[in-house]
Amino acid sequence: MEINLTRPFKIAQKRLKTVLAVGGQFKIGETGQTISERVRDGVYRIDYNTAYEIYSSKNKLLIDALEVELIKYAKRYYPTRCNNKNAISYGRTTDRNAKYFIYVVIFHD
Repeated sequence: MEINLTRPFKIAQKRLKTVLAVGGQFKIGETGQTISERVRDGVYRIDYNTAYEIYSSKNKLLIDALEVELIKYAKRYYPTRCNNKNAISYGRTTDRNAKYFIYVVIFHD
């Protein structure tokens, strides 16, 4: 099944740009948890100050593909700030809420 990312990417890109205007190092990820659950459960609570939801959908394949495209975008336009190592989706997102989220966590200096 082919996924059209044009509209979701434009929406997510706009939100990402707005969030990144505050500055700081950041990392993009995806989760099946709420953003607050994800940040509370992970290493992000130690390394990053703030988390923002960038996009959500019930379609996991859309979220997987959109995460990859957003990381590619971030690594191209924010190379010194983006802490994602690779532009890949690990596909390990668990389905707790039947909804998936792309988020960005930011470390403010």
